Amino acid sequence: MLFELTLFTTFTLHHLLIGSCLILLLTAATRLWRPSAELQSWIWTTAFAICLLLPFASLISSAESPAAAPATKVAQIAEPVMEAPPVTTGSAASAQTAPPAPEGGDKFQWQLSPLWISEASAGLHILLLVWLLGSTWRSVGVVLSIRRTRRLVRAAVPYEDCDKKRVPCPLLVSASARAPMAAGLLKPVILLPQSFVERFDSDRLAPIILHEWAHIQRRDLWVGTLQELVAIVFWWSPVMRLIERKIHVSRELACDMRAAHVLESGKQYAQSLLDCAELMITRRQNLMAMGLFSKKKDLAARINAVLKLKSAKKPKLLTTATACTVFAIASLGAAQEYAPRIDLAIMKSNALSRVEGERLMGVIRANDLPALTEMLNSGLEINTPVLGEGTALIEAVRHNRHEIAELLIGAGADVNLSSPGDGNPMITAAQHNRMELAELLYQRGADLDTVVPREGTPLIVAIRAGHDDMAEQLIEWGADVNKAAEWDGSPLIAAAMNGNLEIAKRLHQQGADVNGVVSTDETPLINAAYHGHLEMVSFLVEQGADVNLGVMANGNELRTPLNRARNNAVRDYLIHAGATE
Repeated sequence: MLFELTLFTTFTLHHLLIGSCLILLLTAATRLWRPSAELQSWIWTTAFAICLLLPFASLISSAESPAAAPATKVAQIAEPVMEAPPVTTGSAASAQTAPPAPEGGDKFQWQLSPLWISEASAGLHILLLVWLLGSTWRSVGVVLSIRRTRRLVRAAVPYEDCDKKRVPCPLLVSASARAPMAAGLLKPVILLPQSFVERFDSDRLAPIILHEWAHIQRRDLWVGTLQELVAIVFWWSPVMRLIERKIHVSRELACDMRAAHVLESGKQYAQSLLDCAELMITRRQNLMAMGLFSKKKDLAARINAVLKLKSAKKPKLLTTATACTVFAIASLGAAQEYAPRIDLAIMKSNALSRVEGERLMGVIRANDLPALTEMLNSGLEINTPVLGEGTALIEAVRHNRHEIAELLIGAGADVNLSSPGDGNPMITAAQHNRMELAELLYQRGADLDTVVPREGTPLIVAIRAGHDDMAEQLIEWGADVNKAAEWDGSPLIAAAMNGNLEIAKRLHQQGADVNGVVSTDETPLINAAYHGHLEMVSFLVEQGADVNLGVMANGNELRTPLNRARNNAVRDYLIHAGATE
């Protein structure tokens, strides 16, 4: 599932990036160049297709990425007997966003880090659910819209008072239609509301009918249907919504200009727009019907455009086709040259499926060295966390699999790689008191002071778990006795909470600050008082802890050693030591 989440998220960001660039480019170009509405409508339609298809074209396979395979596969490892396998090239970097290719001519490849995806997996699953619900809702709306349009067409009656030479398609009158519309893909018809026929004579209806006929001539019904189908999947995309808005506005204006050219009168068409504005609902009602207006604010712009009919040039089909082709080729060329590529080979190797993850963890728990060697030789990525389990190395440490841990480290397992909710290998060793594995990790470069949110540091975890020998060893190796972590305190705070006087003394000898404040966890003395450890309170005060040092918590709550004292013995001692609040 991690691969699918990574692909989904990367593709989404790629789509938004490409679409945003296209919108900015076209918006600037149309303002400077000011092409006709006809040309603008097809340019924006081309942008719609590019924005939809280009992210797919950016997907590349391992065949196109010669650098991908070596980065994601480990070297062949001999079957282990008693000795650890040879150390192979580390692959931890594959868990991060792929950097630009070093050789000239190679394209920049990228995808989101599976580690980030695993951390955000809960939120991404919610977004996927929202996307699915939105797509389902949109699909239902499309089906209902098609059914409504079919019912309108079947119930409509013919309208004969029209020039068949100008508009050869069937004209129908419907009492249920709320706006003029063109409908039908294979057999298009024009529907007129009964209210329009009753109010307007044939001359005043002519501009309306010609406008809808222009939609049919331009194949707008087909394009509109495609837009609606795409919107089922991309309903959430602001890029698609904005491009669709641009298409709709320019398309309506293009049909205005076509109808006005047939009438040879911009004034007549403008008057028709004003007449219709009194009757129409200003939004499109049906999937396969093109409404006359999109928004009220567009009416003035459309009237101004048709009134300039004489100065407006009607673009030729060849000009429009050439412009769209050039724009498409230029966009594709620029994207191929400059847009980042999505390497499926790297992404696939970086992400463990649920089945692969469960198998890997099962092999580690069973201490099955041959099976693990076979999996590594097949190119399995071992630095990708398995949701709810952590990394392979964390699992090996958790179950005290020393030879497995050596094999994993030799194959490139990152000794400092953390996993949300599972800490990192050294934290796991501290939590489960795996002394030998902790020494192995330390020798292989494990960071003793790494902070993992909601876990703390290895030293904090060891003290909190009551593993004094592990804590002593970490201190001896050089762990920072003052390294704090929000919501997990500091080593001395952990000792104060447990009342572990021996470790507290050891920490103090190494320079632990008895007045060290962690904003989310107060001070060692406040914690010792809160847990009622009188001997710890006495020791901290004797070493210089400030009995009146308070910390603001939970917004406006002042916490001090005295007001957090658990029992009277602690409270009396603090007052005797000079505590006043």
